[in-house]
Amino acid sequence: MDIQFLKGIGNSFVVKEMAIVSDNKIGHWVFKPHHGEIFVPRWIRNQNQYLKINHHGLVWEQGDTNLGEMANILVSHIGVGDCVYTKGDEKVKLLKSWGIDATELGSLLCPAAKKLSYEVISCNSHAQGTKVCALNQALKFSKWLDTEFQQLGKNNLNVYISKLHQKEMLTK
Repeated sequence: MDIQFLKGIGNSFVVKEMAIVSDNKIGHWVFKPHHGEIFVPRWIRNQNQYLKINHHGLVWEQGDTNLGEMANILVSHIGVGDCVYTKGDEKVKLLKSWGIDATELGSLLCPAAKKLSYEVISCNSHAQGTKVCALNQALKFSKWLDTEFQQLGKNNLNVYISKLHQKEMLTK
């Protein structure tokens, strides 16, 4: 799973784009904001402009899915007890705040998406030349996980994950 954000009122994260890739489904959404950008302080709009130009190319007004639909989307794409894999501590923290079991891919030694050379698609929601697409990244992470599962075997991967978490706990 991957999520791309803009910043909103109170410097909160506003989900702009989300992609979920599982064994049997691929979902991708670009969300409409709850309110106009005029309500966001100028200094936060400047941060969003930076993200638009240098990161994901998404603009505030863009979107075809209401943010209010996110809960239904998550329920229909993530089963009870499923573990979601994503890259980035902020994303894991957000998913856990929504009651979703999430694992940070970096803890499994997954490289950054830009370092993964898998050929995958991107969506057409981004400004030309932008570097980050949630769909592209989710597909790359999914392929990386599939490769790891194949190399280690599903049972061994669970042991591997468990050992990494134990190491993590010892270093904290």
